[in-house]
Amino acid sequence: MAKLDLITSSTRPASPAAGKAYFETDTNKIIVWDGTAWTEIASDNAPVSFTNTYSVSLDGTNDYMEIGSSSLTDGLTALTVSLWFNQPVSQNKNLFGSRSSGGINGQLYGNDIYFFLTGDGSLRIDPGTDIATNTWHHLAFVFDGSQSASADKMKGYFNGTELTQVTNTITGSSITSTTNNLRVGSDTLVTNQAFNGLIDEFALINSALSSSAISSIYNSGVAADLTSHSPIGWWRMGDNDSGTGTTITDQGISSSTVDMTLNNGAAIVSQTP
Repeated sequence: MAKLDLITSSTRPASPAAGKAYFETDTNKIIVWDGTAWTEIASDNAPVSFTNTYSVSLDGTNDYMEIGSSSLTDGLTALTVSLWFNQPVSQNKNLFGSRSSGGINGQLYGNDIYFFLTGDGSLRIDPGTDIATNTWHHLAFVFDGSQSASADKMKGYFNGTELTQVTNTITGSSITSTTNNLRVGSDTLVTNQAFNGLIDEFALINSALSSSAISSIYNSGVAADLTSHSPIGWWRMGDNDSGTGTTITDQGISSSTVDMTLNNGAAIVSQTP
């Protein structure tokens, strides 16, 4: 599916190839470079409606999704991971992971939630109550390598609220490179702990979002448009792919978008937050 790269009016490229077109998220315009100047195609200023129709279902045995790049998070000094999940049972399973000698991982362990920066420590957070089954939850991890204290380097948010940190041993100022592609619903290091349930709106943002930004993404329990947060990768689990097939098209702002593939029976379904 063809699409326009997303930018803002302040980040327009200086001299792209003639004919290159972008969509400016802050002006709601399509702009085209004619070789010497920008041509602006103004909209009627009506906001584009955001709809969320699909998610991906995983069986907890061997289903997973894989993003075809091992370098998405390599060397980042800030990162926000955002996703929605719905589990039919309490479980000790991986939500995502690219672990080798580096990489990232997020997992459920009963009613605790873990985030790992391989080689640089981990964060354990506790919602303080059982994680409800057959209910949609939003989860966000925020890494800020510029901070000195572990408690500030990594934070975890559950349904829009920052959770108490049970343990936090994060020490690094950047994310160590991995040799493995990023999987969603599984992990490349521990492959026998595949997630059982539904995952939607998985996104990587190369900045440390504020608590208010996380709250706006949670949006009182209804998935929201992430465009204003400039995700470097955003996989909408079928909403940009007509709800069919085994490819999830990357909707991130990167000029080198990386699509996701569904494996071993992972399937797009019509269930959403």
